Amino acid sequence: MTLHRDIWLSRILGYDAFKVNACEIFKDGFKNNFTEQTFVFTKIATAEIEVIHSLENAGFRLADTNVIFEKKVVKSGSFKSDTVIRFAQNGDESDVVDIAHSSFHFDRFHTDPAFKKEIADAIKAEWVHNFFKGERGEAMIVAEADSKIAGFLQMLKKDDRTWIIDLIGVSEQYRRRGIAQAMVRFSEEFLKACETLIVGTQIANIPSMRLYENMGFRVMSAEYVFHFHHK
Repeated sequence: MTLHRDIWLSRILGYDAFKVNACEIFKDGFKNNFTEQTFVFTKIATAEIEVIHSLENAGFRLADTNVIFEKKVVKSGSFKSDTVIRFAQNGDESDVVDIAHSSFHFDRFHTDPAFKKEIADAIKAEWVHNFFKGERGEAMIVAEADSKIAGFLQMLKKDDRTWIIDLIGVSEQYRRRGIAQAMVRFSEEFLKACETLIVGTQIANIPSMRLYENMGFRVMSAEYVFHFHHK
């Protein structure tokens, strides 16, 4: 069994974080030989029941059920929105980070009681910091309302024709105004060579699930995320 150290996450947590292949745990077993505080995570398809049982027997606990959606993009040639939607600029960083710091509740770090809310919030804030540092993501789209940033959409490019919605957040005071939908529509029209969009969201995040379904996304797969904590 091979542990892959997550350097970025280790830095935020202040102790070692590792990713491991769940099938290797099923095949080789999992030995907790850690002497210091350690975090280990893994992902596995929801149909792999035997592997899931091996994870539970090894002390891993379910943290999240992630549903992956896919959509084939058909460009309309026009884009309309009551909100200003544009690509992010360097001066947007502070506002985007603030939104990321306070907008998430359903992700695996916020739902895992072993993580304090302050740590879970910091992980999301650092996630978007990485875009502005050029370390994660190929595009970011922002929405403006009342002359300030109201939401953001961070994008990864999977291949020449496929983009992944990596992170999307809307400030609480501007929710239920169609801003998230407008940013996704903008991405469909203006990202270069965007023929397919992929996004993952938590099964507990019903508003997000409904948003993607209403926009024509269809379920492609689902996976469980398991966490192991040694303290």
